[in-house]
Amino acid sequence: MAMLNMDTGGVEMTTPRVAADVLDAARQVAGGLGVAAFGALVAGGFGTGLRTSLLISAALLALTALATAGLPRGVAQPAGPDAVSRPRGDTAPEPSRTPA
Repeated sequence: MAMLNMDTGGVEMTTPRVAADVLDAARQVAGGLGVAAFGALVAGGFGTGLRTSLLISAALLALTALATAGLPRGVAQPAGPDAVSRPRGDTAPEPSRTPA
């Protein structure tokens, strides 16, 4: 669910279904291409192709884990006049919002 929120976070509220459909189509195409690529590797020889596929999968998993570790942590806050930018885990009291 976090990936969906990250990919559709900048979408206008009038078109959320279109954004979700585009994301779903991209996921389906990527999955089909992955199955086709790994199937082609296995078709050349089951044992060798399976080992190659597993090594590629492990490398992509490690690369994804490293890339994810570099992402900023925290929850996106809504922008606006009442939005308060606070780091995650901050326990300080909220600033006063009374007009001066």
